[in-house]
Amino acid sequence: MNAIPDTASRGPERGRAHRSAWARYGVAAACVLFIGVIAAMAASDVVRGYRAVLVETQRDLDTHARIIAEQTARSIQAVDVVMTHMAQRLYRGDLAALDDASLHDLLRGQAVGLVQTAGLVVHDAQGIARATSWGHPPPETANIGDRSFFHEVRDGKVAGLYVGTALRSRIDGQWFFPIGRRIGGDDGDFVGTVGARGRIDYFQRFYGDALPEPGTQISLVHRDGTLVARYPVVEESLGKHFPMFESLLASEATGRQRAVRAASPVDGVDRFGAARMVPDYPLAVIVARDAQAALAPWREQAIGTATRTAALAALATLLLWLLLRQLARVSAARDSLEMTRQRFALAVAGSDDGIWDWDQVSGKIFASQRARELLGLPAGPEVLHVDDWFAAVQFHPDDAVRRDAALADHLAGRTPAFEGEFRVRHADGNYRWIHVRGLCVRDEQGRALRIAGSISDIDARKQAEEALRRSEERYAIAMIGLNVGHWVWDIASDEVFASPNLAGLVGLPADEPMPTTAAAFMAAVPLHPDDSGALHRAAEAHLAGLTPRIDVEYRVLHRESGEYRWMHTRGQCFRDAQGKPQRVAGATLEVSERKRTEEALRRSEQALRESEERYQLAVDGANEGLWDWDLTNDMLFLSPRAQEILWRKVEGESRRPRREWIAMT
Repeated sequence: MNAIPDTASRGPERGRAHRSAWARYGVAAACVLFIGVIAAMAASDVVRGYRAVLVETQRDLDTHARIIAEQTARSIQAVDVVMTHMAQRLYRGDLAALDDASLHDLLRGQAVGLVQTAGLVVHDAQGIARATSWGHPPPETANIGDRSFFHEVRDGKVAGLYVGTALRSRIDGQWFFPIGRRIGGDDGDFVGTVGARGRIDYFQRFYGDALPEPGTQISLVHRDGTLVARYPVVEESLGKHFPMFESLLASEATGRQRAVRAASPVDGVDRFGAARMVPDYPLAVIVARDAQAALAPWREQAIGTATRTAALAALATLLLWLLLRQLARVSAARDSLEMTRQRFALAVAGSDDGIWDWDQVSGKIFASQRARELLGLPAGPEVLHVDDWFAAVQFHPDDAVRRDAALADHLAGRTPAFEGEFRVRHADGNYRWIHVRGLCVRDEQGRALRIAGSISDIDARKQAEEALRRSEERYAIAMIGLNVGHWVWDIASDEVFASPNLAGLVGLPADEPMPTTAAAFMAAVPLHPDDSGALHRAAEAHLAGLTPRIDVEYRVLHRESGEYRWMHTRGQCFRDAQGKPQRVAGATLEVSERKRTEEALRRSEQALRESEERYQLAVDGANEGLWDWDLTNDMLFLSPRAQEILWRKVEGESRRPRREWIAMT
């Protein structure tokens, strides 16, 4: 009797077991599927992060390459302007008949300010240096008749400015790249070249100063794939041809590819690289960054994502297992969700910027706790009515009108965004600077629905700007205390700006207006009659480009004491791209005390010479001979009378090695 119920009961139990097993299988499958989805999403995030890093790195490198290429072009263009001007004037121009010495003086003046070169040089049709800016006569090592780049320029193979690859100079052994222009006509007439030695060390220092971050290297490459300059410096690679550079530049020239990842041909380091051609010149700039350093943020993010994914998968497995064991654990999941919300709230509160959102329809303003802190409000509810909000926030009276105008303009659609810098009062009574940004959301008719934005703390920057302003005021006061007068002459308008203390230095009345034109200023200065010509000649020579700067000393009459005082004026002319003077700036310093010291020294030296002459006359009258034996160098001096007394007077030097005197006896 018991077997029948037994068998009957086992059927439903077996069915329940099967359903339970299928339920467990279903839950397990759902768990695996859920974890797989999470892993796939995490992998997708990692891949997207990697691609984002690649795009950002390539964009950053390409931007730096473009900027540095443009700056390099401007540096070479400055040399090109001077060379073009010189070549035109040397070919059947006003400089064609200059002798070599005069040409040297001209080159020296033209080379002033071209710090990217080691000087200018002019060669004749055989490549022999006629004149250089660094010395005259030029050394034989400056001749380039045997150089291939001279042959290319001579034969007209290069149109415009020639820029060569890295070479080691035969003059001083330094690395340089040749820059030159052909002197001749379109009919093939060739009379020589005007050239310069591009300073590779200048561009390497310049690239070192421009490095955006550690792990980045910048190379200047010729379009034929030859390395011209590099930072960090690898001197043994300069002037070498690298096929990889040539292929990279070919891709860049066609616009197919601007950034690649490859092992550097110079040091073998795996890098991301971007190339940009230097506009108008056969050069390119390659900016490369260590791939390991560039991918470090993504790698950390990927590790964090993997860790979070593993933790989330474990949590999901645990929650699903707890769902089978006990439905009461749902409350624990709710607690976990609440914790996540709190973490997000803490993250927003800990952000450096505050967030605000003004609903124009309901009149409610939301502000994060950080926003309330920056606005000087105590902790409180995050949502307030607009009237309560503006009543609580205390803007500086000088800023309130400007804030209201900027906000009204943006809400009315007259400005693309609401933005401004304002001061708000905090609980301690102090005003602090904030930067407020906002953007309005509108409906189809253009009516404002809401405006949201952020608040940034800029009080430290404003304090730094104020400190800088005070520092500049102290500098101006210090310049006045040093008794140095500064002046600027705008040549086009003939206007003269002078510092207040310059009037007293050059003998002008302090209680009268300062002359505003150069002619009036020079006419008002009471110059010594003997010095007015020297001052005018120094200014005219510098404006004509014959001297590197104005450097002249002269005397002016001091009205109160009636005496002449010495002044030392130095000035520098600034010119446009065509070499035309635009303005002259300089400083004037009183040097009367130094002049008095120099005069006293001159008189002392004159008295010493007269004393020595009297002593020499006394010795000659005494009919005595003098001798002096330098024991260290074994040199013996015998006066003419001493030579006659010993044996005979000897022609030539009276100071000889002692062995020569012994050989004469």
